[in-house]
Amino acid sequence: MKKNIMVGILTLISMLIGSSPQVFAELIFRGGYLVKMLPTSGGYNEFLKTRYGATNPQLSGTALSAAFKSRASNWSIGLEMDDLSGNINYKTLNGDQQQNKMVLKNTLLFLAFYPRNSPNLEIDLGYGSGKLTRDKWQSIIRVQGHPHLAKSFTSRTDAKRWAIEQELKIRREDAGVAKIHFPKFEDVARKYIEEISILKKCYRDERYTILALFREAWSCYPINKIKPA
Repeated sequence: MKKNIMVGILTLISMLIGSSPQVFAELIFRGGYLVKMLPTSGGYNEFLKTRYGATNPQLSGTALSAAFKSRASNWSIGLEMDDLSGNINYKTLNGDQQQNKMVLKNTLLFLAFYPRNSPNLEIDLGYGSGKLTRDKWQSIIRVQGHPHLAKSFTSRTDAKRWAIEQELKIRREDAGVAKIHFPKFEDVARKYIEEISILKKCYRDERYTILALFREAWSCYPINKIKPA
């Protein structure tokens, strides 16, 4: 796509120059720093906002353009190429801090108009295409009775492999295939209340505190699956 646009512009410039050898023209090259905010109303950005509370991604980078303008005309035609990138910071379902890098590459074909009474004013009209990519793939595993697991990878293949391995491990544990079978938190806590805490002077306070923890969703998870937030 970019090659076709570039070839078209070069062909048009050649035709304009070749059609009239006495025409004076100029090439205008510009470069700058561009900042762009991406909306979170759809696609992957909406998923990050809904699931993790990530704010609008801000991308920044270079913007380079080249334009051809005849000195006898108020119009010029040119090509602009933007290379932007930025990071999105968020927490996964496991409470881990993650950073996801996004890259946006834009290619714009534009027409510029210069009013005769305001030579320093430029009005642009353009059309282009953009490609948004991200450097990480995230795998999310949800199995009833187990905490959600999530992890990011730079490779889609690695993300799929990890998800398959982790889900298989969980299924094996549930089926009793795994060698170690960890008890649930609520079972351990109840045994502690009935056998140890009942002998203490602070029994009532401990019992009240532990029973309050049973209202948490993770209280029914095996103790090896519970991690601090």
